[in-house]
Amino acid sequence: MAEELYYRLGLSDLLDQDLSAYEYYCSQPVFIKRKLDALDIGSFEELQRAVGMLAAKYTPF
Repeated sequence: MAEELYYRLGLSDLLDQDLSAYEYYCSQPVFIKRKLDALDIGSFEELQRAVGMLAAKYTPF
């Protein structure tokens, strides 16, 4: 049985390799960026979902 190996991007790798993700991340408030840094985010879609959830949780509306 062959073991399958794969590499998953972390947030810093994602931001280095995806300009859209980098610009989106940089457009967020500092408190959201700090929360994002603690999460395991590997794609732009995950980044968008995480921002949405964090914004809903921490934005007083």
